[in-house]
Amino acid sequence: LDMNLNCFIRGAFTRNYNNPNGTPITNDNQTNGLTPSSLWKQIEEQVKKHFRYELKKEEFQAAKFILPTLRTLCQMTGIRLLAKTYDFYSIEPISEDDIMGLSCVVKYPVHSSKDGTELLDGGKSYMLKGRLDIAFEFLMEALSIFHQTYGPLHPQTSTCYSHLALVLNQAGDIGQSVLHQTKTLIILERTRGLDHHETAYEYGSLGMFYHQAGNSELALYFTKRAIFLSTLIGGEFHPDNGGFYYNIGGILQGNNEHKKAIEFYEQSINCFDYHFGPKHITIANAQQNIAISYAGLHQYRLAIQHEKKST
Repeated sequence: LDMNLNCFIRGAFTRNYNNPNGTPITNDNQTNGLTPSSLWKQIEEQVKKHFRYELKKEEFQAAKFILPTLRTLCQMTGIRLLAKTYDFYSIEPISEDDIMGLSCVVKYPVHSSKDGTELLDGGKSYMLKGRLDIAFEFLMEALSIFHQTYGPLHPQTSTCYSHLALVLNQAGDIGQSVLHQTKTLIILERTRGLDHHETAYEYGSLGMFYHQAGNSELALYFTKRAIFLSTLIGGEFHPDNGGFYYNIGGILQGNNEHKKAIEFYEQSINCFDYHFGPKHITIANAQQNIAISYAGLHQYRLAIQHEKKST
């Protein structure tokens, strides 16, 4: 296993010569009849066969995405690796001692409660319409059914708590919204895992609830935790990271920490530009907020420049 994983990693870096520390590792020694080049050639053939897509040589940026890719590969195949900092630029970054074991990957049907799901969807619909009182009743009934059907620790139960937190937040009950969002995270960490994308997203929501409650310290802590998890899952340009950076910029701007706010707004712009292009509306909003921060620093020329970019 360690030899095959090393072939995968070495082949990824050999394909796109982006080693920031110097000359890339180009070792192409044969391991059990397999070389990094031959492994990636098989990957290219499988991608073309199953997805009708031709994988270009430098398309997979190993320096940015090798860790989340290796994490996903291990999850899909049931490989358990030792949690440590790996030197992916070495010839053999993974040794035999790093393989902690294998787990079974099992496909199984997921049963759902029809009544509970209908009530949950109804609660979402009324929440979007602004009928918070009816949405709250629907969600509470759905939560009761999910508790009876699945028990307290189930993803559907966490979804109910999450939407209840949103309803209570919109109704102005910040304390109860924080409480329900905390319950959401407790359930998700036990059912989905500490590093699941839903867990990361809900950490970001909890951070915003604390921000609205006036606790900027906890708001920053939980939002940065969300960024850490989403970066681990999908790399620095994970789609959720743009929103998290934007939220942190807003928190820091509210605390008059304008220099730090500008840094996070710029990171948000880079992330949104990577996914949606330079004309995305959130990029315009971020440029306008950068202009406000520069004005707060009395750098009015830069403020005018960014204000023009937002139009």
